[in-house]
Amino acid sequence: MIYLILAISCSFTVSVLVKIYELRCAKTEIVLASNYVVASIIGWLIAYSYGFDKISPSTVIMGVVGGILWPLTFFLLMFGIRRFGLSLTGTIARLALVVPVIVALIFFGEKLTRNIGVGLLIALVAFFLLNPPSRQDARRLNLTNILFFPLLAIFFGSTYTWVNVFNKLGVAKEQFLFIVLVFTFAGLFSWIYVLTSRQRLDKNSIARGLFLGIPNYFSTFFLMLSLKSQYFADKSAVTYALYAVMGVILAFLGGVIIWREKVNRWNVLGVAFAIVAIILLDLG
Repeated sequence: MIYLILAISCSFTVSVLVKIYELRCAKTEIVLASNYVVASIIGWLIAYSYGFDKISPSTVIMGVVGGILWPLTFFLLMFGIRRFGLSLTGTIARLALVVPVIVALIFFGEKLTRNIGVGLLIALVAFFLLNPPSRQDARRLNLTNILFFPLLAIFFGSTYTWVNVFNKLGVAKEQFLFIVLVFTFAGLFSWIYVLTSRQRLDKNSIARGLFLGIPNYFSTFFLMLSLKSQYFADKSAVTYALYAVMGVILAFLGGVIIWREKVNRWNVLGVAFAIVAIILLDLG
């Protein structure tokens, strides 16, 4: 459980930093590309500390795919936030929890107990209550826009799922190599985009991105360790559900405490639902 708590803490730190950077008008693409530089350096240091002789082709391929998924998903998220607003896009992104859960249940043969099933349903309700879309969000919707949201959920869910796919099918001793390859290729593709689009390099955005890379790497690092731990053995669906629900509660509390966001009765009910979901999921 300690690994999952550390993963959630790092993920929350990333969310806080991204929001701060957005408020300070940092250049998103440069921040993203720069963060992968530090994440890659940390990853290679950790991989070397564990030692390795060679990298299997399957690990390289999965690293390349992950390196495409990670930045592409982030760009889709930022596009959604700019066009549809944070509340609506954030809610849809959280529903991406469904993707790794379905994959775990169908393809990896994990069992769906009554507690887990009810816990997942309550968690989805909690997501909407904690961050309900406004009427203004609803007015922005049309057929083209509605098609964007399933795409965002699939990509977001795929980034979550990809770690577990390697956990189940990849070479076990190359788990840390897989993580670092994801960040290395993500950095390569991100910098290619930044340079080919001829964006002006901003020192402040680069510095902020380098700092962001630390918690960003360790959020994936600890998530991988939690998936491999005995506590969550063959329970990746529960792991991802707890990761999402506890992360949402932290984000909500951070918004209230740090940015003094207003709280209504639906938000309070959402927190209560989220707590119930955590209890049911932990009971399995």
